[in-house]
Amino acid sequence: DAAEEAARNAGKAVDYANRSTAAANAAVEAANKAYDAVTEAREVEKEAREAEIARLNEETEEAIEVAKEQRREETDRLERANRERTQEARLSEELVALITAMEAAFADGRTGEAVDKGRQAAVLLLDRSGTWTREAAEFALAGSDEDVLRWIEADRVIALQQDNAENTAATAAISTQNVAEAAAAALRTEDPAAIRTFLEKGAVEAARDDNEVEVTTLLADDSTGTAVRRAAEAALTDGSAEALHTFLHVKRAAAVHEDDRVAATTLLVSGGPYVQAAAKVALEGDTHMLRQFIGTTQHEFARIDHDHATHISAIRAAIARAAKIAQDALEDAAR
Repeated sequence: DAAEEAARNAGKAVDYANRSTAAANAAVEAANKAYDAVTEAREVEKEAREAEIARLNEETEEAIEVAKEQRREETDRLERANRERTQEARLSEELVALITAMEAAFADGRTGEAVDKGRQAAVLLLDRSGTWTREAAEFALAGSDEDVLRWIEADRVIALQQDNAENTAATAAISTQNVAEAAAAALRTEDPAAIRTFLEKGAVEAARDDNEVEVTTLLADDSTGTAVRRAAEAALTDGSAEALHTFLHVKRAAAVHEDDRVAATTLLVSGGPYVQAAAKVALEGDTHMLRQFIGTTQHEFARIDHDHATHISAIRAAIARAAKIAQDALEDAAR
């Protein structure tokens, strides 16, 4: 009858309600799991970034130690070179004194003293002279006292003049046209004094115009650093051949190093994590390492930073999309 039918329908309604409740509970559980998964993904991503930065910092510290060692080695080389220059200057003074003494003794007829001083001078010339001078010194040392006296009287000077001529010819072969022409002119005179003058100052004088063009070109380059520009302008203002030569062959290197340190310090603040790490290492390293970083490798690390940032953005965007889906599921389940 109607009552029984109503009871049956009520039972179905309860059954449907139970099923609906179960489905809703399942939806809520699924939404919660999705939300938990998003939360876990965020934590995993955060831990991955922290681990990457920790690894980068560790590798940076290791690289800094290597860089410091290279810088110490460079410092040692420079100090050693400075000591050698000082020693060379001392030996030069000693050599000049010996040559003066042997020539004076020879002129006064004190042949024994002349031979003694001559042998000492010849020994000093063995490792620090041109080919002709060295061979003449070797011959004198291997010979008799008469050979040493001949070396004092003529052979030493002749050998020195031959070395000067060879050095002038070698300079002509590797220099600009202006310097080569000046060298050729000096050689054509066959005058030892003219050739010596070319080597002592003529080559620098002949290179003046070429050096001025090079300095002017450097100043016209917008990428030229502040320190280099300042030193170049000072050389141009002076205008002398010696000032231009000194800037190009001595002062420019120090100015480039100064500019490189400024640029690296700027990148230490403005760059991404990999550029900053590389800048830290370069600033602790030697001159070559710093120049290489500013000239080339900073751009390579900038690309790594860009790829790194792009990768992080993609991962975080994916997590954000998943979070939106999970949030929508929670809201739908709550309805």
